[in-house]
Amino acid sequence: MPTTVRCVGDGAGCTEVRITATDGEFLAGTLYLPDPAQHPTPWAAVLEALPYRKDDITESYRATYQRYAAAGLAVLRLDLRGTGSSSGIATDEYPDVERTDLRSAIEWLAGRGIRSVATIPGARLAIWDADLTGAVALVVGSEQYGLSPTWRQQADLEVGLPMAGSADSLNAAMAAGIALFEAVRQRR
Repeated sequence: MPTTVRCVGDGAGCTEVRITATDGEFLAGTLYLPDPAQHPTPWAAVLEALPYRKDDITESYRATYQRYAAAGLAVLRLDLRGTGSSSGIATDEYPDVERTDLRSAIEWLAGRGIRSVATIPGARLAIWDADLTGAVALVVGSEQYGLSPTWRQQADLEVGLPMAGSADSLNAAMAAGIALFEAVRQRR
């Protein structure tokens, strides 16, 4: 059951959520939402899942999430399985179950009307030609492996970041920054 918690600054509300994974474990998250009076829905969404406790070790990140919400982006910050307030056992770095859990989180967002847009090298549609004005969660893969076939099959839309030269991709942080910039640009 979601619980509203106190958030400071700029009308950004936040809610504590529990997302049930496919095996019954749950992921604890904090959902930061823009003020609908200032930023009418639908919103683009950022999903950040870290193996650090959202309520103490990375508490300092809250101000950043609140700034994103104040700028019109929804943010879902999750504790990974077996860390922080999430249930289960953290078995290794990047276990297969982590990808399954993150798919559960994307499905949870989709159940709230947020579609997933996957960024992949060589996509037929350039990110600036895609409609990112609706409620979207931008999915960015790792630098080395990108998104798995399962992630790509689950995405509602695949977009690319066209590049000149021989490189076909950017690092994940750079790709996410460009994708978020484009989503915000389209809303202006």
